Amino acid sequence: MSNHAVFYLISDDMPVVSHTNGIYIRDTKGRRRIDTNSGAITCNIERDHPTVNAA
Repeated sequence: MSNHAVFYLISDDMPVVSHTNGIYIRDTKGRRRIDTNSGAITCNIERDHPTVNAA
């Protein structure tokens, strides 16, 4: 793994999600990570949009 601050953007060894549980994401190598991205994405989804509500 690279020491670069944005290693996940330049790494050839990208993690592959195996499963999730709450705030945790497990990759196929068994490493557990905290999901730190979904909150920002959720805040950017238009509130009460018909397409979002239908999903």
